[in-house]
Amino acid sequence: KSANRAFGYEKKLTEIVEVVTVNSYANTFSYVENIFMPTPIPGATTVSITPTTQTVPAGSSFTVSVAMYPEVAIAGAQLDLSFDPSLVRANSITEGNLLKQDGASTYFSLGTIDNTAGTIADVAGVITTAGETVSSPGVFATIQMTAQLVEGTTTVDLSNVIVGDIHGTPVSITVNDGSVTVGKLGCFDTGSGTYPSIFGTHTGKITPGQTITVSKLYTYPCPGTGGHSEYVRIYGNRVDVSKTWSGYTGDYSNITFDTPFTLEAGETYNYELRTGSYPQILHATSKSVTGGTITCIKFVDANGKEYNNRIPAIRLEHNL
Repeated sequence: KSANRAFGYEKKLTEIVEVVTVNSYANTFSYVENIFMPTPIPGATTVSITPTTQTVPAGSSFTVSVAMYPEVAIAGAQLDLSFDPSLVRANSITEGNLLKQDGASTYFSLGTIDNTAGTIADVAGVITTAGETVSSPGVFATIQMTAQLVEGTTTVDLSNVIVGDIHGTPVSITVNDGSVTVGKLGCFDTGSGTYPSIFGTHTGKITPGQTITVSKLYTYPCPGTGGHSEYVRIYGNRVDVSKTWSGYTGDYSNITFDTPFTLEAGETYNYELRTGSYPQILHATSKSVTGGTITCIKFVDANGKEYNNRIPAIRLEHNL
């Protein structure tokens, strides 16, 4: 969609003007009405959500940015943003590099996040260095968000977008919205193992290939046995969770953590796992599995014998 906006002198960034006078004019901004056009305005500055589309796992953290591609020199901008709060929530906003190019100083308003309404209102920024403008593309703002524990697609819509030049005059703009698809919950799954099997204590490392939310650990048992994990600890990179097995009651092949936690894609975490009865084992030092890689550091079996090529057959996942 495309839009022209006009600067006024009664709304939006009046709070900035109270503390900042920029380039010898008062930087008050207000919008008039949206004028939608079927094609981009020739020579218009483009304001876009980036990436335009993305798919993220349920429960994961991610970012969307507002990028601007000036066709003329600009000195400030403001905007609102909306999304479906049943699918994603906004956590925080940070200023991008757009207005800070060439070392310029800026004033940046982080706006107001409302995760009930699904809005971010009054995000605004102006250059405060006298005489400075920017003409090169850059990121105006980045929004840190979290996907809810449901699947679906939300648009990320820009509105009330105003971009101004050094004189406080609005420039023509083309606005491109974006979307975020919340996909299925990720999991980390080694799959089943093989014989011979014996219980003992595993230590090693896992590196998820995608960000996953974890609420339980499943241990693959050998058929006809009560193979299980009796204790698990996962720690590293600001994560440190542990849980003890509750015995042969209910779904005893699972250990459910008290609180779900997140393992970030590309980060490496340590695990300590104490098994019982006849759990399945992968006979490998390291293995690529569904959702990442797992590496054995040491396995000490029930007889005290040590190995460096025994990986527990487990699945880390989250139940809605």
